[in-house]
Amino acid sequence: MQKRAILIGHTAEKPGAVRTRDGKTERQILESFREYLNFQIKPSGNTVIIDKPHGQGTDISGIFARIAEAKRQNVEFAIELHINNVPPGKTDNYSLLLYSESAAPIAEALKEHFADFIKDAGVERWVMVKIPDPNWPNFAAITQAPYPAIIFEPFFINNPKHTVAERALFEFCPLLVKFMETYKKQ
Repeated sequence: MQKRAILIGHTAEKPGAVRTRDGKTERQILESFREYLNFQIKPSGNTVIIDKPHGQGTDISGIFARIAEAKRQNVEFAIELHINNVPPGKTDNYSLLLYSESAAPIAEALKEHFADFIKDAGVERWVMVKIPDPNWPNFAAITQAPYPAIIFEPFFINNPKHTVAERALFEFCPLLVKFMETYKKQ
């Protein structure tokens, strides 16, 4: 059985967004997700977690390192987790799916699978972008993956409407594992 991968975004050197209320970084929150996901995944299942906690200094190099590891493990597809950031003084309220062309049907199924959860979390809409896209040049790295690749940013780290905490861990993680274990190609 071919494996499917959940990739944990960012590195210790490039920890991503910072939550203003407590100073936690995106990387620290994603590490909590990783720990909880580890409890959810069945050892005999088809899902692996790929994490490269230390990178070569940029998150793009971290993405390439995670892609290389997923390629080495010959995964069927991969979903990389990130948490978006709201610029100071602005509010944004969407979940983001960036995907390679070959991942389009998986991205649509992922959106459908998470629709109720995302709505209940206070997220108003989805933004879906097929990469490459000139407005999203930093994510062109996923087109280098030899498998269907998705970057999933379900929440905004500083949006008080979004519940990026225990609720997200205890509800989001099992939903993600269920998707990984049950997704069927169309």
